[in-house]
Amino acid sequence: MKIDPSIFKSYDVRGIYPVTINEEIVEKFGIAFVNKFNLGKVAVGYDGRISSPALKEALISGITKAGADAVDLGISSTDMTYVASAMYSDIDGAVMITASHNPREYNGFKVVTKGAIALSAEEGLFDLRDMIISDNLKEAPKVGTIEKRDMYDAYRDKLVSLIDLEALKPLRIVIDAGNGVGGFIVEKVFKNLPVEIIPLYFEIDGNFPNHQPSPIEEKNIAELKKKVLEEKAALGLAFDGDGDRVYFVAEKGTGTTATIILAMLAKNTLLQ
Repeated sequence: MKIDPSIFKSYDVRGIYPVTINEEIVEKFGIAFVNKFNLGKVAVGYDGRISSPALKEALISGITKAGADAVDLGISSTDMTYVASAMYSDIDGAVMITASHNPREYNGFKVVTKGAIALSAEEGLFDLRDMIISDNLKEAPKVGTIEKRDMYDAYRDKLVSLIDLEALKPLRIVIDAGNGVGGFIVEKVFKNLPVEIIPLYFEIDGNFPNHQPSPIEEKNIAELKKKVLEEKAALGLAFDGDGDRVYFVAEKGTGTTATIILAMLAKNTLLQ
């Protein structure tokens, strides 16, 4: 099959829909993924991009044609999809349909094997590319099954289990989801916690009408900084399109780099 090999990156697959990535390519990727790792059941999540539902269906078609069973997680964040491959003993791998923080015309996917082990170029991603290009793909005599699984409550419970609820003080937080899936997931995860959320762009819209879902760019967090000050919030959070990247804004409206946040988390973890 003729494809643009450059869509296969070091840790994901990403291209412009439907020019360099489309349903045919994604279906064949599903077959290759099952063939390469001899998978029995694969979880699939997808973000709110316009093309994501169609690519999700194509991926599931490839997975089941290769003889594996598919678990449709529905609208998901990347980290939730990854957690599925570690939380559920019956799931052998997971694929998240997303182009992360990239503009709306992009789409792609991120892949993990059992236990949320990210699939990199050196550990099989380029092998899958070569299998697709050479058409070295095998369909099974029996098509696999498709299951829809709601893991939102299980995901929330897992995250909440990691914090001390008694030590959690009431917080007022502004959250900019950038019309990605972050707001959808936040509403489920923060349910019943002592947190007042002031939402910005929680509606999922793959056209990203308000700003690009890339919180590392100053222009995309300007409104969040202003809102934190206006609302006298304790914190501001900005998510990217698939909800696995977050940018922190302090109560005075100043941005905090990922380096500082990592240092704070490392200190807290090491002192426990």
